[in-house]
Parts: sequence; structure tokens; C-alpha cells
Amino acid sequence: MPDGTTVKAEFIILGDEFSTEMITEMLNIAPTEVYHKGDLSKANRPRGETCWSISNIENNDKPAIYLDYDTINFASEIGATINFDYYIYS
Repeated sequence: MPDGTTVKAEFIILGDEFSTEMITEMLNIAPTEVYHKGDLSKANRPRGETCWSISNIENNDKPAIYLDYDTINFASEIGATINFDYYIYS
């Protein structure tokens, strides 16, 4: 068994239709995955929603979450909900 903790962090924004470019610009972070409602999935089926996401895997790091005022305000403006799930395996 490896020493330390491995943490996988994901931040996903899902919705009917929205500008993924605007999310990238507002957060100033490049996504690791983007798709739009109607795009074909790997299974060749149309996507039912739009998605903007980032994910990262870190070793021996403790997860921390920080949302600044602008991010919280933006989430409120678009009627978003925010959910954090921790799955830490050590």
C-alpha cells in the first residue's frame, strides 16, 4: 500500500445550455473536459446537457476549497447550486 493519501478533486458545472467560454474566462482556469448539449458522446449518443469540468489528482495533499466573492456571485446569478463530496482513500 502506498504511503500518504491520494486525492482526486473534480469541479463540474452541468446545465441545459450555457457558455463554456464564459466559465473559462470568469474562473481563469482551462477545463479538462467540455461538451455541449447535443454533442455526440463516445457512445455516439447526443449529450443531454452542457458540461465544463476540471479534475486533478494529488498525492499527500490535503484538499481545500475556496470560492471567492466573484465566483459565489456568478453562481448565484446563474441560479447554480454548489455541492462538495469528499472521497479520500488512504
